[in-house]
Amino acid sequence: MVNHSNAANEVSALIIHQIRGNEMCCMQGNLKMIERIFQDPELQKLPLSWALRYDVLTDSDAVASFSGILMKQNVGVLLEVTPLLASASGVIYRGLPDGSDWYHANHAFLVGYSISERKRLIDTIIGAYRELF
Repeated sequence: MVNHSNAANEVSALIIHQIRGNEMCCMQGNLKMIERIFQDPELQKLPLSWALRYDVLTDSDAVASFSGILMKQNVGVLLEVTPLLASASGVIYRGLPDGSDWYHANHAFLVGYSISERKRLIDTIIGAYRELF
């Protein structure tokens, strides 16, 4: 007979919050959720991880508003290609100039870009990440 009581008590979870900044296109983020999490001690006990998009990494006000908490939790990058990231990388954004079709995979993800463009996009976002963390 197998005892499942211990297995039921050992639930492993990882909560990843995708944080988008204020770039007008590309599903603009809302930092109010972050503020609510930071103000609630019970929510802070959860195993939280944060994936920050390039427009957050380059917004000093956004980073300053939650950088203390982020240093205590897992932080990574959300690699969505936006017009801002493309421009900073010297890459031509594949979507419409206003970003209204940003959600198409060949615009938002690396699959739509050449290998050399992918390298520049990655170098740019990782460079911004390293400056902060």
